[in-house]
Amino acid sequence: MHMLLDMQHSQKCLNDIERVIGGLSLTKDEMRMEKQYRSEIEDLNQELYKAVDKQLHRHGQDTEQVDVLTGDIIERQDKLKEMTLRTETADTYRKEVKWLFGESKKSEGAIDFREDIFERIVESGIIHPNGQIVYRMKFGIEHSIAMTYQEYLDILSAVEKAAKREELLHSPEVRRLLEFCKEPQRFDEIRSLLNIESKTSCYKRIIYPLLDAGKLRRMVCFIVYRYRLNYQIIDLL
Repeated sequence: MHMLLDMQHSQKCLNDIERVIGGLSLTKDEMRMEKQYRSEIEDLNQELYKAVDKQLHRHGQDTEQVDVLTGDIIERQDKLKEMTLRTETADTYRKEVKWLFGESKKSEGAIDFREDIFERIVESGIIHPNGQIVYRMKFGIEHSIAMTYQEYLDILSAVEKAAKREELLHSPEVRRLLEFCKEPQRFDEIRSLLNIESKTSCYKRIIYPLLDAGKLRRMVCFIVYRYRLNYQIIDLL
């Protein structure tokens, strides 16, 4: 998503897109030539029909004129195909860019990876020795983002961590724990409820994420000359 937002607000990127699409679009002179080629092909086809008909009524066949006319028609058809391909490609690029920026606006402020967008617009990516990432887009431009590969990995790791925490918060065992902790409970009682033997695992996998998410709070319970920590729910999911 960082790349998408960066593209949308990068004047260089917008200029590159305009340059590529502009280079594919037919100029006024080329549009006149396109009409001329179509007209010439129609005229040459008429001449070809006459030449073929003439050859059929001869005893000895001379195909030189037919070959010349056929070659001229094919030459113009090839030029028309090239022009048509350029026009269709420019139209496709316009649609893809419009779709991309539309999706980018919908995802403004999000950091979640959009695989559908990545697969649709990115042709390839290169990681340079300095860690810079350069993407080659399917609509004909290259775009680098203002982050290194390590920074990208750090962001990806944070996204994955957030996703795992969200999954944990909605898991059946956490729902059972939060119900259990409506009244203050000792850590050993929590481990017993969840059937987790390792204290370290219980803290790392359950307690700390819930504390970070604000779903549990620590309570200090003083008993004569010592104290113990209890855990109580803050709010239900």
